[in-house]
Amino acid sequence: MVGAGKDIESAYWELVVKDIQDTCKLLEPIYNETDGEDGHVSLAVSPKLANDTNGTIEAAKWLHNMVGSPCVYMKIPATDESISSMKEVISLGISVNATVSLLCAF
Repeated sequence: MVGAGKDIESAYWELVVKDIQDTCKLLEPIYNETDGEDGHVSLAVSPKLANDTNGTIEAAKWLHNMVGSPCVYMKIPATDESISSMKEVISLGISVNATVSLLCAF
C-alpha cells in the first residue's frame, strides 16, 4: 500500500478496518442471536487522541461508519478530556469501551 502511494497511517487504518469488518461478519450472527448481549468487536481510536476531545469524537464516528456494523465498540482512552468524547459518541448511538491509553501514562 505504501509502495502504491498511501501514507503509513492511511494504510494502517485501511488494514485495521478490513480486519474489523471481517471479524464483525463472523460475530454478527452471535450478536443478533443474543440481542446484542454477545458478539462484540472492539476497535480503538488512536491513542494519540487521548487528550483531544473533538478529535476522539470525529475518529470514533469515522471508524464506526467505516466498519458499518452494529456489533463494533469504539475503545476510547479514559482521560479527563475523553469523558466528554464518550458521552457524545454514546449519544450518537455508538457503543463505547473506556480503555487505558499507554500514552496517558507518560
